Amino acid sequence: MSQKTILAYDYGTTGLKAAIISFGGEILAKTTVNLRLFIPHEGYAEQDPNEYWDALVKATREVLSKCRPSDIAGVCLCNQWKGMIPLDRDGNVLHNSLIWMDCRAEKQAQEMNAKVERPMFSAQSYWARLRWCHENLPQFYDKADTIEELGSFIKRRLTGERASDISNDFVHSYDPEIDAIYGRNTILSGLDITKFPALSQGTDKVGEVNAWASEVTGIPKGVPVFSGSGDIPAITIGSGCGKVGDIHAYFGTSGWVAKVFDHSSDIIYKASSNFTKERDIRLIRTMRSIGSSLNWAVRQLYHKEYEELGDGVFDIINPEIAEIGAGSDGIMATPWIAGMHKPMSDFARVVFVGMGLKHDRRHMINAMMEGICMDMRLGYVTTPVSCIRAVGGGANSDKWMQILSNVLQTEVSVPCNNQHAGALGAAIFALVGLGEYKDLDEASVFVKERKHFWPDPSTAKTYEELTDLYTGLYKPLEHTFLKLNEIKDGF
Repeated sequence: MSQKTILAYDYGTTGLKAAIISFGGEILAKTTVNLRLFIPHEGYAEQDPNEYWDALVKATREVLSKCRPSDIAGVCLCNQWKGMIPLDRDGNVLHNSLIWMDCRAEKQAQEMNAKVERPMFSAQSYWARLRWCHENLPQFYDKADTIEELGSFIKRRLTGERASDISNDFVHSYDPEIDAIYGRNTILSGLDITKFPALSQGTDKVGEVNAWASEVTGIPKGVPVFSGSGDIPAITIGSGCGKVGDIHAYFGTSGWVAKVFDHSSDIIYKASSNFTKERDIRLIRTMRSIGSSLNWAVRQLYHKEYEELGDGVFDIINPEIAEIGAGSDGIMATPWIAGMHKPMSDFARVVFVGMGLKHDRRHMINAMMEGICMDMRLGYVTTPVSCIRAVGGGANSDKWMQILSNVLQTEVSVPCNNQHAGALGAAIFALVGLGEYKDLDEASVFVKERKHFWPDPSTAKTYEELTDLYTGLYKPLEHTFLKLNEIKDGF
């Protein structure tokens, strides 16, 4: 039986998820294709944009083999933000994409901060990295006809049209105040604004699948393609948290705690993202390595089982850690496998504190889960609510979600298909663009709840004390982290 569907894509750091989603919110087909990450030097992080497209073609062919291509009513995607892809006039890639993780531009950030007399830029800032490219990679900037991010790159391949979106555009803004600041940044960086694609909203139709893309992917020619958004807005929408005041926690490779606010021009000075003209998403706590820290620990401590079972190793881990109580019997872990944002350091790393003869791998895995939740608490306590939504692959762990509820002393709600929140959010943008819903608020019914977790009051004092200890862990270790990095560089 025929039913209308949306083809949705979710580009993360380590892989592309593709899903065919019915107008009622059911995922009819899904697949994941891995993406490679290149670290040519310490602090660098790059990916090959051509692999973004190859992954889309492979994923699309797979999901279309399970559904009727003629049922697809729209295409939309979400993607990791702040990527930079230089293209020549014919759309050929001139250099690997510098992705959001890249933090090579410390010198440029400091110089720009000195000019504006405020700490507005960091080594990971979009503008600082663009300036680094301008100064150090002439083949990246000077030869580029267009500098695009992942989403606009894919939309151009699908439709032939150049279009950014409101959450991924750091050159234009609908807000006159922010637009003026972006103009100043252009001057500070010595950049040409005409190299960047036009601005659009997530629900805007940017074009239709062209004949070449149709032949390559199997998507019918003429299917409308909608602008979509970066991963943070799409995951927010896909978690059912599009209303002002809603809070969600994301458990992916990286992660965050984010809250929806009415739009304000000071968004540019905060870890934030637009997702409509009227609303912003504030990242009240961000972490570089949530899933990557836990998965690293799993691969080291359950190496043999992981080699045999892959992600199925959690079928062994979950029963083993089920009885480990609050505080992991006296040990703590720092989930800093990829460093941390300021005021911490890029050189912060994983540390287990309090290990003794009685402890084993179960305590270490549990402590890593607790460390991640305690880090999230540092942002959450500033804006508590009665319930927080949790999404991402980590939200599939009942033990981890119970720890989150206990650490926050708040109800935790996990929606259906939580690991596909980005694709669901992209589908919602398309459905609003198609006129199936009046706006993103009305489309919140698209997201269904799966499971709830309620806090254990007996753990409240323990986690309050442990969070205080966690907060104080970095400073005494700061000098050690820096010296270890110097020693490493000396070899």
